[in-house]
Amino acid sequence: MSALLEWQQAVIMPVVARGNPDWTSDELEGLLLAGNRTCAVSCLERCCGSAIHICLSGGLDSSLSLAMVRKAFPSEPIRAYTIGGGPRHPDIQMAMLVAESYDASHTLIIPSERDITCAREEHPCGKGVDEGGIGLYILYRHLAFLGAKCVLAHDGIDELMGGYWAHRGCGGIGQMITEFEKFWQQLVPQHLEPLHDVARHFDIQVEHPYLTRDIVSYISRIPLDDRTDRIESKKPLRAIGRRYNLPNEILNRSKRGLCDALKKE
Repeated sequence: MSALLEWQQAVIMPVVARGNPDWTSDELEGLLLAGNRTCAVSCLERCCGSAIHICLSGGLDSSLSLAMVRKAFPSEPIRAYTIGGGPRHPDIQMAMLVAESYDASHTLIIPSERDITCAREEHPCGKGVDEGGIGLYILYRHLAFLGAKCVLAHDGIDELMGGYWAHRGCGGIGQMITEFEKFWQQLVPQHLEPLHDVARHFDIQVEHPYLTRDIVSYISRIPLDDRTDRIESKKPLRAIGRRYNLPNEILNRSKRGLCDALKKE
């Protein structure tokens, strides 16, 4: 089964299912490692064995994925790509740190104002696209220019694990369930469909290591207060990140999104 069918089937599963109080981080780690390995194999096949390509924002999700891919493929070339508004942008700084830690070749994409203007004019959806959409377009245009035919992206894990502040229990368990279900329903129309539209425009296949059916099924049964709370979001993912020796700067980063990527910082 292709990765495309895999994520399409995964996202129609519930994000909150009957709880599994006996879940373990070891089991979750094994599923995450398997998901990253499978997606990396697809990437290698699509790219004729040249390299594993991975989008790297320098946040927890993409950094842990890179660490797992490197564990699964200790000698394969990995090429990581980061877009940011300037050399001091936090995404650029953190991604440089983690790419070096896991021996990935690293491409930095710092668009000029002219690049951004041209992207707005070229974008197939017209000039009304937001900053995140423009950043995505520039990133994938650059991937295509460099010959990448497939790339690992990390959508879905915020929705599964509770990566947004609204997930974090301020209104009690009923409100948590409502927010988890709302963000899960928004994942396809607000994130995955625009992403795949741009990727197809550049003939790039996108692999989603956090959106296998096994991972979605397992995480959906982790009790919500084990996933996130008011003190710490995505708790299981951070715990696994510590096992992989992710730098503290990565583990403790505040959440950012692609909508912030073009900011000059």
